Amino acid sequence: MDILLFQHGVHSAGIAEPEQRLGAARRHGATARLLAVDPRRFPHDIASLGRYGHALPRAR
Repeated sequence: MDILLFQHGVHSAGIAEPEQRLGAARRHGATARLLAVDPRRFPHDIASLGRYGHALPRAR
């Protein structure tokens, strides 16, 4: 499962961190990965939106 995260630039109350999203997918049996995202910069990795276009065709 490829996970795309929307980077809105703010740590809001209740926001799910990248590792939490990966963990939820894995608990349900998926092989999960973050696509075009630097999890260390979440939710400030605004450039990830530009990287999705290049990463999606290669994700198949």
